[in-house]
Amino acid sequence: MKKLLTFLLLGLSTSITYAQSQREMTQESDKSYKKADKELTLVINKIAAKYAKNTVFIKALRESQSLWIKFRSAEINMMFPGANGPKFYGSAYSMCANDIAEKITKKRITELNKWLKPASNEDICTGSIGDTAAD
Repeated sequence: MKKLLTFLLLGLSTSITYAQSQREMTQESDKSYKKADKELTLVINKIAAKYAKNTVFIKALRESQSLWIKFRSAEINMMFPGANGPKFYGSAYSMCANDIAEKITKKRITELNKWLKPASNEDICTGSIGDTAAD
């Protein structure tokens, strides 16, 4: 009985204390970030399809997205500045940068989803939300 209990405890502690290497954590963070980035692309494509007739809006969406990509990069650079760039922060840099990019991307998805919901006629400040008509 003692041997069985010891064996079970040893097996349980081994599964609980599983540790990942930095490389594995970086790969997971990259996979998670890429998943969010694909979701962002899907949302943008849905918006573009819904508002296709409103070419002025589509142009503004493209410009906004271009500037947002620069913003996301600038936020990561601000978080990890340094004369030596990413090498200055070591092997965790990529994992951390992916995590920040994923969080910022998820916020962007939330913001853009407004254009996929029905427009509210009660708020004059909704601007282009729901304005799918041709210009």
